[in-house]
This record gives sequence, C-alpha cells and structure tokens, in this order.
Amino acid sequence: MIPKEVYILLCFIGIMLGGCKQNLSPKDYIQWFDLNENLTLVKEIGDHSISVTYRNGTYNYVQSTLSTNEIVLDEAVSLASTHCFTVELSSRGQELELAQIVDGKLIYLMNDIQHDFTLFVDEIKVPCSLHHFERTFNLKKSISLIAVFDHPITSENDLVLQFEDRILKTGTHNFRFTTSAISDIPKLKI
Repeated sequence: MIPKEVYILLCFIGIMLGGCKQNLSPKDYIQWFDLNENLTLVKEIGDHSISVTYRNGTYNYVQSTLSTNEIVLDEAVSLASTHCFTVELSSRGQELELAQIVDGKLIYLMNDIQHDFTLFVDEIKVPCSLHHFERTFNLKKSISLIAVFDHPITSENDLVLQFEDRILKTGTHNFRFTTSAISDIPKLKI
C-alpha cells in the first residue's frame, strides 16, 4: 500500500502535468476519496463533536460493487449528481447510548431525522431524499447517520449541508463544502 503522503504527492503531480481532472480506476477512485481530507468537516461544540464527510453517488456505488464491468461503471457515473453525507455524532468522555439520547425513541432516528437535514445548492433548498441510521448496538462510541440528496450541481456555488441537531441538542449547524473541493473530485475511468 502506498503511504498517504506519497499518494497525495503523486495525485498532485498528475493533476499538474495532466492539466485536467484525473480519470481513475475504480480502486484508485475509492482510495482518492478515502485519502482526501477536504471532504470531511468537523465542528466541536463543548464536549460534543459533529463530523460530516461528503461522498458522491458514484463513490458509493463503486465502493459497494467494486466492479470493473463497463456497464456497472457507466451506471456509477450517472449517480454523480447524488450527494451523500455521513454524519458522525460523538461526545468526549462518554459513549452515546441510544436510550439516553432521544428518550429511547428509535422512531426518530429511523424516520423523523430525515427532516433535520437540508442541502442548499444555488440558494435552492433541497430536501433529504434518503437517510439511514446505522445501528451499532452501542458497539461504537458514536452515532452514524447518512443523508442523501439528489440534485445536480449547475453552478460554481458551494454545497451547504444544514443539520438541526436534536440528538445532542446543540442547535442548527451548517457545513460548507467549497466548490473547489467538489470540483477537484476526479472522474471515474470507464
């Protein structure tokens, strides 16, 4: 496995010499996302932490199939307008137990939390089209949520994910993913 620093340096040199976006194989595409720190934002609020990681639909599809089949990869590219955000909620010094968080009501995490996510693109308010609450049965010290939005990026504006935190009760938070971070995402080689 290539060390992170070497991989990033090679990516940078490739971009500079190529003068355009990279076309990466499925394996390299996944590795590029996993090493890119510009697509993860973290907010510390007292003893609590909210981490948000951006992935596009192409990444999620390729990662789940790990296929090199051209038809599958063509379908993965068509999902580029799908925006996926993984939200990790944690508290320093204590485990987040579900029973303490929302008065033991899993219904909120499985259904109603979808309304606490909003994506702003070009001043358009995009509702969350799909969400997922990862049940870990308290084996993890954090809570993982996934929010998915389907909206094409049509301009050079940033993506802003708004999350109203009713779990840790820290209020409403905006996570801004810059145009440059999103536009730096390489293309998938088909």
